[in-house]
Amino acid sequence: MKYTSTRDVDGRVSSFEDAILKGLADDGGYFVPLEIPRVSIETLERWSKLNYKELAFEVCSMYISEQELSRDELKMLIEKSFKEGAFTHKDTVGMQTLDTPLKNGTQVHVLELFHGPTLAFKDMAMGFLVNLVDHFLTKRGEHRHILVATTGDTGPAAAYASQGLKSVDCWTLYPKGLISERQERQMTTIVAGNVHAIGVSECPLGGDSLDEVVYALFADKELTDKVPLGSVNSINWGRILVQLVHYFYAYLHLVRTHTVQLGEHVVFSVPTGGFGNSLAGALAKQMGLPTTPIVCATNANDAFDKLLHTGVFHKQALNVSVSSAIDIVIPYNFWRYMYISLGRDGARVREWVCVSGCF
Repeated sequence: MKYTSTRDVDGRVSSFEDAILKGLADDGGYFVPLEIPRVSIETLERWSKLNYKELAFEVCSMYISEQELSRDELKMLIEKSFKEGAFTHKDTVGMQTLDTPLKNGTQVHVLELFHGPTLAFKDMAMGFLVNLVDHFLTKRGEHRHILVATTGDTGPAAAYASQGLKSVDCWTLYPKGLISERQERQMTTIVAGNVHAIGVSECPLGGDSLDEVVYALFADKELTDKVPLGSVNSINWGRILVQLVHYFYAYLHLVRTHTVQLGEHVVFSVPTGGFGNSLAGALAKQMGLPTTPIVCATNANDAFDKLLHTGVFHKQALNVSVSSAIDIVIPYNFWRYMYISLGRDGARVREWVCVSGCF
């Protein structure tokens, strides 16, 4: 599987390894696979018998060439990333069914994605992505500085996953005063020489202000020629890739427990900030997972809701809320969704990025 940029107009392609290590494409766009693989009902039936780690292997294998990462290496990285002890649930994730259905009789099931080391959803993909970065860098004999802009949960997950690795220095930037004390302590109390937590004041757009800083650093060729940079924010395709897994797992868990029939459609509802998790759900649907369009829930920072209802994509003032992890002004992963939905028209995406000012 090769990868291209959401802003590509020249037909350039990149390897999976380059997409992971660069984070952003050279033209400033986001990496996406050249094609979305399809999954048949027969394959879903076979997958329904797998545990979480086995399923992660099957899903990730569809997007990673065996020439770049052998199947044994992929299994090793998945096992390392979701090892017992780091994740406290025996199945990595849990599933609960609410006692009371909705008014229309619909049964509600809740997928628990908080059993990882920092008790946040971001643990689901971060460990694998950081281990993947470490694997490729170690093979190359290289070292990189990983930049992480966080609104509270990405930073701790990245810091935990990176601690002690010789191939990376992890720099977590967080908006001072705009995340919880617990999240701040999860970053600032790690005793590891390669993890650096930096509280940044005067961030009018919260984490989005830091995203702009990180984006500018990546665009500074003079800097990147001297200091090799990387990112494990959801600008990195690796995060989206692993987030595909829990959609398939949730559906197949319901099939395995005879809650739904194989092929029966379900509705996924997810909170959305940067649109990474929602994008993964939309891609899972394109792959063949029987689901209706994803229901995206926002807080007061409703740029995505306004985009869908008005067709206007623009920055707006930050509303500080109790759900700080999704206090995000620009749902930047939406550009990936737009690129694929537009028939992979990089020229149009370039134009709309410039017009909207939303990078």
